[in-house]
Amino acid sequence: MVEVVTGAGLTTIVLGTSLSILIAGNASWARGSGQISADSSAQTAIRILSSTLREAMTVTVDENGQGLTYRLPEVDEDGNYVVPAVWDGVTHRVYYDDGFLYEQTGDDLRTIAREVILTDPARGNARYRIFTPGDGTVIRSLTISVVTQTNGQHNAETHSRAKETLYLRNVPSLTQ
Repeated sequence: MVEVVTGAGLTTIVLGTSLSILIAGNASWARGSGQISADSSAQTAIRILSSTLREAMTVTVDENGQGLTYRLPEVDEDGNYVVPAVWDGVTHRVYYDDGFLYEQTGDDLRTIAREVILTDPARGNARYRIFTPGDGTVIRSLTISVVTQTNGQHNAETHSRAKETLYLRNVPSLTQ
């Protein structure tokens, strides 16, 4: 009888320990998954914008820093730039609206990032500008900052920051 009670007690301890390890592992997994989701959203937005804006002929940033308008050069049927460079005639715009970062090309609209916030928790919840142009009347550099927030396990907020400075072509008019 003593052996059965001892065996049952040890089994209960082992099962209890295993269950607590499983619960702790699941919580860690949920936190990590939330962080990966936030990081992925911010990094993808920066990557999309940097690859597009490096090709831009002109970039104009909104006064509030939450949007920009740009023009791309025209390309021929082989995908090569037309020389001398001329505008492709399509209006391109990137802007923030209610937690989303959108890219509008003519009448087409696509979402670049979700759960974007305009305060940076890493800097005491200070407001930031998504698009910050460099100095001068012709924008030669542009800093893009994106902070995203996701809700993980038990509504715990997870934040991610991505920031990149681009050097732009930004030639409003070309002369020969």
